[in-house]
Amino acid sequence: MRLVIIFTLITFFLALNSVLRFDNAYQPEQEGDRYLGWASALVLEGEYRGCPTIGYFMCEDGTQRAYRLPVYPMLLAGALTLVGTEYPLIPLRLLQAMGAALLTGVLVGLAYRLSGSIAALATGLFVVFTPNLYLNALFLYTELTFTLLLAVLLTRMVRVWAS
Repeated sequence: MRLVIIFTLITFFLALNSVLRFDNAYQPEQEGDRYLGWASALVLEGEYRGCPTIGYFMCEDGTQRAYRLPVYPMLLAGALTLVGTEYPLIPLRLLQAMGAALLTGVLVGLAYRLSGSIAALATGLFVVFTPNLYLNALFLYTELTFTLLLAVLLTRMVRVWAS
């Protein structure tokens, strides 16, 4: 259990460092601009479509309906409801950093449950030194959320299977 907490905290502080050192200007070619646009359309206008008619989001054509599953935009819309839509990038990136830390904790816990403390230590070291984890904390893409949900599902399956 200590390994889970240690690696979770290490990952959170490394992801937080990446978030705070990154240029926080909105850069639509680097951000998940479509996800952010869809989420802002949900918050500002109550519709799941390409882009709100107001705001600074550079998205696809606003008359077009969104064509992807709304799970990640709905998560972003919930966060936008809390932090506002004027300057949402830093709080959303902090949410991603927390997701990266939770992912590390879940993976280390899963490795511990399956193979013991040596495997948990190796998994924690591998995950902490993976730079893509911190890049996914910076950008608003679905990969981090998908991987976290998949790891939680696998942990739950192992727990049910073991009992």
